[in-house]
Amino acid sequence: MSLDCLGKGAEVPLEREFIVKGKKFKVLVLQDGRVVIDGVPVKKGQQVEVTVKVMERPRPTMPLRGLPVRFIDPFLPAVDESEWDAEK
Repeated sequence: MSLDCLGKGAEVPLEREFIVKGKKFKVLVLQDGRVVIDGVPVKKGQQVEVTVKVMERPRPTMPLRGLPVRFIDPFLPAVDESEWDAEK
């Protein structure tokens, strides 16, 4: 293939790309570290690319939600009485 805008006789190499048809599978890793994927829609001898992405558990946005709360002495003054300026 030649393009006149690149100069007389300039050749542009053709690139052949594979058409990628993606399928996404979520599987659990077995105890021995193996990953088994069943039902993959490919024929015997067909080339495939496998990418492993480790899924992390999301961190809780409110980690204290649902935990029990215990008030030791809820009516105890938060500040010592000697530190109050209003009483002076």
